[in-house]
Order: sequence, then structure tokens, then C-alpha cells
Amino acid sequence: RLELFSGKDANASAPDRTVTVRARFVVDEGYEPPQGSIEIEDDEELAFVQAGFHRWTMAEDPNERKAGLWIWGLFEEPLY
Repeated sequence: RLELFSGKDANASAPDRTVTVRARFVVDEGYEPPQGSIEIEDDEELAFVQAGFHRWTMAEDPNERKAGLWIWGLFEEPLY
């Protein structure tokens, strides 16, 4: 289950959208910070781009506001 926040309201406590999907995060060995591809295994809501290349990377600095898990290519249109 993914809770998606658009970032329009920095103080938002509720997500703009919640979707349920089963995905596999595949790690590309030898990269720092960790990164890789995402394989969508089950998406009954068809919320994600069905044909495409999905990537993720982990930002590790806990003091950086934008640190965390970043995912590219899941949606046809950005949520902002």
C-alpha cells in the first residue's frame, strides 16, 4: 500500500491518494546509494504505467528534507 503525497501542502497529514500494489524492488548491485528497478506484479487499480521502466533510489541523509525513497516512472502524469 502506497500513500502518495503531492507536496502541494507541506503540512498535509493525509495522503492525496492511496493505492494498493504488489511490487518487487530489484537492487542493482554495486551502486551507492542503493538503487534499482521496480517490477509491478499486481496492480488491480491500474494506477501505474503498465509498460515502462520504473526506477528507485534511496537518499540516505536523514537531515536532508528530500532524503528517502525516490521512485521514477510509475505514473504517466506527475501528481503535483
